[in-house]
Formats: sequence, structure tokens, C-alpha cells
Amino acid sequence: MWQCLASLIPAVLVGGCSLIYNPNNIEKPPGDASDAQSIDSSLIDARIDAPPLADANPAALAVEAVAPGVIYEGQGVDNSPPAMIVIKGHHFIQGATVSITPPTDLTVGTPVISANGDYIAVPVTAAISGTDSGSVALTVSVNETGAPAPVTMTGVSLTYLPQLTGSTLALPLADRYSQVAINANPTFTGSDRVILRSMSSIKCAASGTGAINAKGATPATTAGAGAAGPGGCAGGGQGAAGGCPNGIGGGGAGGAGAGGGGGGFGTAGFVGGGGGAGGTAGPAHGSATVIAYDGAAADGSDRNQASGGGGGATSFSTTATGGGGGGGGGIVELTAGGDISCGTIDVSGGAGHDAASTLSTASAGGGGGGAGGLIVIRTDTGTIANASLVATGGGAGAGAAGGAAGGQGGSGRMRVDAPGTLPVASPMGARHRGLSFAATTQTTSMVDDPMVTLLGTPDDVFDMYVVDAAGVEHFGEPQNQTIESSGMKVVQVTLLPGYNRLCATLRPGMRNKDDRFSLADRCIEIAYVP
Repeated sequence: MWQCLASLIPAVLVGGCSLIYNPNNIEKPPGDASDAQSIDSSLIDARIDAPPLADANPAALAVEAVAPGVIYEGQGVDNSPPAMIVIKGHHFIQGATVSITPPTDLTVGTPVISANGDYIAVPVTAAISGTDSGSVALTVSVNETGAPAPVTMTGVSLTYLPQLTGSTLALPLADRYSQVAINANPTFTGSDRVILRSMSSIKCAASGTGAINAKGATPATTAGAGAAGPGGCAGGGQGAAGGCPNGIGGGGAGGAGAGGGGGGFGTAGFVGGGGGAGGTAGPAHGSATVIAYDGAAADGSDRNQASGGGGGATSFSTTATGGGGGGGGGIVELTAGGDISCGTIDVSGGAGHDAASTLSTASAGGGGGGAGGLIVIRTDTGTIANASLVATGGGAGAGAAGGAAGGQGGSGRMRVDAPGTLPVASPMGARHRGLSFAATTQTTSMVDDPMVTLLGTPDDVFDMYVVDAAGVEHFGEPQNQTIESSGMKVVQVTLLPGYNRLCATLRPGMRNKDDRFSLADRCIEIAYVP
């Protein structure tokens, strides 16, 4: 500063010029939402603390750190985002090259070198091996013209993952796969949710049109209870309420000769019609945003789980049989880094069973239908092809001998997070668009305060946060942001030099910086190379 002033003083004295102070020319830090938790000094100082530009000296080439610490098999495959490796060091020049050893199934993209010579960002694709397992340590090398030799750094590993194939799949499944390629119409055994998570793609059958069936069932016998789809809740038998733990959403049992109530989920089922005291409809519960499968409320009212229908009742049990309630639909989640190609995904509720009677005076109510289940589909940067989502409520069982029919099951829920076109759904009104970064989002930034676009459902509210190369969460990002009527929201974020994991958390969900598959979070890797 004093050197600048010293050079200016003679010019002022000789030329008679003047210096004009204009406060509008002073750069200000980016604005922040009014309810931000706190301002992290490392974010505010990111711009002013950036090293000054200087001529790089290849003879002094050095590498200090590499982030992130893990690359997963499948990253960068089938339109999934590649791993973004960021190298921190000194004296990097344009034209520097990067190599990673030992695996031969890694493809290193074109490096982006920072103007100050301290960072290199490079995309890396980890091809599907199909045979390797475990983890392998990697060595990252940087070389450039004028350097006496390449410089190397360890601290990064490649983690191999299982692949999922076949047609009969036992639940529960693995936490994540490198790739999912299941046969035509898989049958899922077990009561757990059907959760398929792939670092690359998910394909159902070679044509990508295979169906996934996780429907609730109609009772096998007149008075029996309908089985639930994977992750749903069973219906009630004759005269019994259906439902989930704590009785949430279950169709009420019918009164004498009345039908069972329909199971509830996103909307309550309909009350059983006709004579007698009709079964009570299951209440609405959970949340359309689906920020979690298991809610935190003690009474279970915020669980995103489909309830079973209630069973119809009889007036003379020895000569009449009330229909059992249909099972609630199951839970299916397909989360992929890249493309998803599956046919019909059906989580409909099971129909209530018809009642039966041997006497015209012995009335019996039909069973209520189970609620439709839950479908969650998410892709980071891929497309969703062929999918048709079905989450309708189960039909009502008919009454007998003047008995009332059961209630129709309520519709289920569907949430789709994707930067592109959403799949068709039935009922369409049950489909909710979750958060997604726009397809145009850049993963390498030359500025520390880029604008990013989030897609979602109007009036959904979200918070932004950043996790750095050391896994430390930084505050000061925009909070309490609302998706506009256009279905998008543009926000300005502040990045730290080097590796950043930028996340948007759907309220009222909680941030989970360590969980790549958190239902409340949508995250991307961004390198800031100043």
C-alpha cells in the first residue's frame, strides 16, 4: 500500500491530478439470509486471504494435500457425476498433468489449474470393475514442464462396491452399489423397504422396462388381513382396524354390518359407506416432502408409511363374514448418481375383501382398501426413462346381505429429485418434486461466490451449507430459501479455496454432512480454484 502511495505522489504533484474516494468501489462480501445460524470467518475471509498472484517456479513444484479421501467405483459412469479431485500445493503452471495409480480402471480428465498456482481440480471416472472388492490406496502425481521430477501425494483411496443383479432379491439390500442391473420383474422377499442406491445407474431388465412390484395385497381369505408391501403396514382382519405402529393411519374397524375404513397416508381413506356405523377413515400423516421414512414424533404421526384398511364387521358372525382390510403399499427408493431406467413401479394398496353371508338377514361389511405406498426416485445428473409411478389406494370390498362396503384406501406419495423431465405418475397429484441442482451447475468455479440454481416444488424451503476438504461444516450460506412459483431458486453461495461439498437441506429436515444418501440433503462436489 505504501509503495503504491509513493508511486502516486510524484504523479499528483507534477500532473495536478486528484484522487477521488468512492465507497461504492469497495468490494463487499456477499449478502446472507437474515436467519443464518452464524457467519464463519473462514468464509468471509476466503477472498481477501487468497494468496497473491505470483510467477510459478516449476523447480519448486510441491503437493501438500489431496481431497476428497475416497473415490467410489461407478462415479462418472452412465451420466453420473465424476469424482472431483482437488490437489493443493504450490507452483502449478498451466499445462501441468495429473496421473493416479495403481488402478487401470480410473480415467483422469482435463485438469483445471488455479491462476495463483496453488490448486488443481481434475474430474476422475471410476469404471465398473465387477470383480474387485475392498479398497486400494492411490498415489496422485503432478508433473509439469521445468519440474525436476513428478511430485506425489497419497491419502486417497478407491473403494470398490458390489453390483446388484438377479430377479429374486432378498431384503435388506446393501447400503450402496456400484451399479444396479436387475432382471425383468424382480420379486422382493422380506418386509424391509426396497431401497436401491447406485453410484452410477439403475436399470430394470436389459430393455430398461422391467417392473418393480411392491403392492399391498388383498386378503387371501374373506376374514383375513391383507399383507403389506415391503415397508408398508398390513390390513386388519374381520372387525379389526388396520394400520401401523401406534395405530397411525389405519382404517377403522366397521360397526355391526359396516365396512372397514380405508387406510390413510397422504390423504385419509374414505369412511365405509352404508348402514350401521361405518369404519373411520385413516388420518393423513407423514409429509409430502418425505424428508425421512421414520419420523421423530412419539406417536408416529410423521411416519411416511402406508397403512392397511380396516376389516368389515358382521351382525351375526356365525352366518356372515366381514371382509378383511387390504394391505398398505410398500416403500421403493431408487437413488442413482446417473441414469435410471425402469418400467412401472407399483406400490398400490391392496383391495379390501368382499364380505360373505349365508342369510339375507345377516349383514356383513366389506374390508377397507389399503393406502398406496411410497416411491422416492433420485438422480444427481442422469435421466429417468420409461418409469411409470403408481401409488393408488386399494379398492373397497363389497358388503353382503345389506352390509356396507368398505372405504377406499388413500393415495400414496411419490417424490422425484431430478434435474430433467419427471416420470408420469398416478395419481399425478401425489407426485412431489424434491430438490435438485440444475443440470447447468458447474463443478469447477474460478470465483468464490458463484450463483447456483436449485429446482423443486414452489413454497418448499431449504438451507444451504458447505463441507470443506477436512469434512468440517461451514455456516454463513443462504438459509430459509423458498422455491419460487417458477419451480426454481437462484442463490449465491460462498466457497472455500479447493474442495467443497455444497448441500441444500429441505426443511424441516436436518443436515447430515456424513450421509451421501440423506433424504433431506442434495449435495454436489465443487472445486474453487482461485
